[in-house]
Amino acid sequence: MIVYKVLELVQYDNVQEYVSATAVTDIYYIAYKYLKDKELVRQLLKKLMGIVSIAAVSEKEIEEALELAWNDFEDSVQYAAALLNEMDGIVTRNPKDYKRADMKVK
Repeated sequence: MIVYKVLELVQYDNVQEYVSATAVTDIYYIAYKYLKDKELVRQLLKKLMGIVSIAAVSEKEIEEALELAWNDFEDSVQYAAALLNEMDGIVTRNPKDYKRADMKVK
């Protein structure tokens, strides 16, 4: 699965991985929907946080996302968080959603 391949990249010295703060709530929701165990989901999120860092989503990121006026607001928030945190790229299951991005998208 591609998620494992992406998470394995963190083992390289020049790779730092992030998820946005808003994505963490999505991950919790999806994991709980399938696992039905809050403690297990919390433990999974703690493990994830040991691998990746959390990119804040503040008023500034939301304002930038609103200015983008993309069709999918959630994608624009993810992009704004990456852009304002000077990240090199985005890894997503839907690269076509980021056609207007000015960074690498895989």
